[in-house]
Amino acid sequence: MKRPATPHIVIVDDEPAMRDGLKECLGDDDYRITTCADTTAAQAVLDHEHVDLVISDLVMPERDGMELLEWTRQRHPLLPVVMITGYSTVATAVEAMRRGAVDYIPKPFELDEVRITVRKTLQAAGLERENRRLRRQLDSLRPRVEVIGESGVMKELMRQLDQIAGSDLPTLITGETGTGKELLAREIHARSDRADDPFLSINCAALPETLLESELFGHARGAFTGAAKDRDGLFQAADGGTLLLDEVGDMSLAAQARLLRVLQNGEVKRLGENAPKFVDVRVIAATNQPLADLVELRQFREDLYFRLNVVSLCVPPLRERREDIPLLAEYLLHANRQGRGLSRLTIAPAAMSRLEAYDWPGNVRELENVMRRGAVLCDGQSLAQDDLPTHILESPRSDARVPRSLEEAESQHITAVLEETRGNISYAARILQISRPTLRSKIEKYAIDMARWREEAE
Repeated sequence: MKRPATPHIVIVDDEPAMRDGLKECLGDDDYRITTCADTTAAQAVLDHEHVDLVISDLVMPERDGMELLEWTRQRHPLLPVVMITGYSTVATAVEAMRRGAVDYIPKPFELDEVRITVRKTLQAAGLERENRRLRRQLDSLRPRVEVIGESGVMKELMRQLDQIAGSDLPTLITGETGTGKELLAREIHARSDRADDPFLSINCAALPETLLESELFGHARGAFTGAAKDRDGLFQAADGGTLLLDEVGDMSLAAQARLLRVLQNGEVKRLGENAPKFVDVRVIAATNQPLADLVELRQFREDLYFRLNVVSLCVPPLRERREDIPLLAEYLLHANRQGRGLSRLTIAPAAMSRLEAYDWPGNVRELENVMRRGAVLCDGQSLAQDDLPTHILESPRSDARVPRSLEEAESQHITAVLEETRGNISYAARILQISRPTLRSKIEKYAIDMARWREEAE
């Protein structure tokens, strides 16, 4: 969410004359002023609108300014609060500052004193924001080693990432399992203006519907069996930062509808509550499934698909960037050796040749597991061919005859994936990123014999 050009100040005081006087005092300085008669009203404003400064009376009936101060420090820790107190003692001022107030104004006060305090506080908050921005900018200039790749497709992917990182646009990351979609999402967050705020993620395929909705949106006490107390969801916990929805294609249609409302309005309703709460969260979704096909099958909402797919990044499988395999293998091998306090290993040319020839159906995650295994089992100074798993040594090399047509290449590729999945249509369709009906149509088109896998199963 973009920060409004006009600073928004919330004044909290149970005395109407004091509220009106402060509003009139500050109204000439081009501020947007909201007045609240009590803490409850102020909390509602802070949860639903962008606010730059809170000015609160200390002593109010029922819930006083100290309670509002503590609540604000928990929910909006970067929001400055100035306290007004009629008890101008050192002890009161120190206690307010100790609990997080940036300044205090003792009653009675001069109007010019209020204007100076407000101007000084807003300037200090602006300088802090600028310092955070500059720190992030400096961090972005340092070389990063998390996302590794020198191939043309990876350089293009990182160029696209640089273009979108500074925006708040919803982003959809697609790619096969194990390609590093979450790593890419973390890199987007690290290069954004939200880098100092939380990055949270959730695997939408790992939780049943009710639990997923509770994790995302939170719940009120008694909303369902076992809900013993109020609980904020990940959207509120990630306020100001980034939330990754991994495997978003597995989200239920009911949860999709609730997610759509958050993306449209920036408001979250906890399960069992009617009152919405405003959140400022950048949403990144990731999937290994073709969402467009799921839309056609009515398993994914079309309106949500277009909301999530404002910007899309596709992470290529490892077999399509073989030139990155040596760089990744050496990095992962060294990282696993270093983590165990062991000396550095090299990779023998014959072993590297095998690594480059293998198709890596599990992508970078599979390569990482192989390097972790090698880091432990290798007893020499170099990772040899014999140190690699048997399935890599026995895999056919990638020097077979190149298909002459696109249809021949597609037929060979589909057959190879079906071979890997032992004829499992659903699993093969996910790897190929097409729907099951589309895969069945292509099997029929290319006359691929499925009988041998059925016979093996029998």
